[in-house]
Amino acid sequence: MKRSLLPFALLLSPLALNAQENFLTDPVTPYPPGCVTNTEAMDLIPGRETVITSGQISFTAWSFGMPAGDLLEVEMTLIRRGCAEPERSVLIVELEVSDDGDEAAHAIRMPYFRADRFGVMHDIRGVAEPNSWGVQSSGDWLLEGQSIRLYLDGPDMAHPDFDPTRVLTPEEYNGDWVLEIYEPMLTAYRVDVPEYRDQLRSDAFVLNGRLSGIWWVPDAPDQGVYLGFHARANLESGVVFFSWNTFGPDGENLWFSGTGDYALGAGSVEIDMVWVTDGEFMGSTPARRTSAGTVTVTANSCNDLTFEYDVDYPGLGAGTRQLVRPFSIETQGYACRDRQARLDALPVR
Repeated sequence: MKRSLLPFALLLSPLALNAQENFLTDPVTPYPPGCVTNTEAMDLIPGRETVITSGQISFTAWSFGMPAGDLLEVEMTLIRRGCAEPERSVLIVELEVSDDGDEAAHAIRMPYFRADRFGVMHDIRGVAEPNSWGVQSSGDWLLEGQSIRLYLDGPDMAHPDFDPTRVLTPEEYNGDWVLEIYEPMLTAYRVDVPEYRDQLRSDAFVLNGRLSGIWWVPDAPDQGVYLGFHARANLESGVVFFSWNTFGPDGENLWFSGTGDYALGAGSVEIDMVWVTDGEFMGSTPARRTSAGTVTVTANSCNDLTFEYDVDYPGLGAGTRQLVRPFSIETQGYACRDRQARLDALPVR
């Protein structure tokens, strides 16, 4: 007899639909948002994950929205993934509900999480969609045979019980503490989280929209590069828009622009440049575009790009420089680094 999952399908919170646009960067997210922006591409990045612990835990079995009077075994795996930013990582909990083999349709309600740091409790959300405001998967249904990957994020600032003193800083998140996994009113499972010491720091960083914005070479004033990274509708590739304002060998103002396509999960992109001249202020006449060589942009971290250029313009030629963001500026509402890292990078006054 085939089990019917329709009653649970009607009760399910929209796990696949709860991805939200992040219009404002969440200031209590303890990991760099750029570390897990392209979750679809994470399997394409060289492995920088480690399993902290794994094992079976049990949660209340539910049937047709009511407790079924027994427990379901759940395989739990706690994973740490290193980020390209120094001393930063993201913690991930994988849950897989075992199938007890009977004909009844059972599910669990996904657990809640909190951090015990030297006896002081801190709030944590388990989210299927990283970098999201207010969303958490705790309390949602997970059916027998299903699995999910949850990112351990900061608490919901919009919740009426939000307490800023119960927020883990990035330094605390990457330190020693105990993760508690629990159902309301039941004893929590406790898992030791060891201190992170950059041993998993990623040497690969994928191109993504959080790298969009203004970049410059620190010792080359009054000139810079704008990069805009965008996803195509099929989500299988991206395109970058490039604009470079610089100077020629005689001090003449130069504007190079171009676009380049890149595959999902790529860490670099080559852009064919054109030299734009003879335009008309607010006019309808197209400017002249002359082929001007190529640039290759490679992402190293949220605040570090390698910029290789081969400019087909008299007196310029080829070279390699490092690009950084001016004054720690990132795209509003779509930051790449966590808030503390951005504050630490501000110039000292």
